[in-house]
Amino acid sequence: MSHRKEQIEAMLQKAVSQLLATKLADPRLEGLVSITRVDLTPDFSDATVYVSVLPQRNESRALYGLSHAAGHIQSLLRKATALRSVPRLNFKIDGSLKKQDDVLDAIERARRRDQSLAIPGAGDGGSAHESGPASLSDDSTATDPPPAPEIRP
Repeated sequence: MSHRKEQIEAMLQKAVSQLLATKLADPRLEGLVSITRVDLTPDFSDATVYVSVLPQRNESRALYGLSHAAGHIQSLLRKATALRSVPRLNFKIDGSLKKQDDVLDAIERARRRDQSLAIPGAGDGGSAHESGPASLSDDSTATDPPPAPEIRP
């Protein structure tokens, strides 16, 4: 990918985010609408703008509102940027954040399950490993491994 293309994608992402926050008052854009990334075609004529909408129940309505306002957003971009020609904007829901969240939740559930199976009574969320180094006491030498033998030449 060319450096110029990356720069324009980053500039468009920032500009569209700012326009959504300051210049666009559409009642269909409820909740938190974030621009996650922008992908330009090689000829810079089209841009796919990926959005994340929270809560998820507002996704379809927000996507419809953004798609309907694409021409208006494009004209605002023309004024806000120094591009000769502003690409046509196509808005899509970015499902990668939802997938990442699902994977992290699954990992956390598996970690809790494994932890509760491995250590009886460990379902309280803490373990000796997570609480930091164990404190040394007089009886701790019984559980410590024996010292390595000394080797002399």
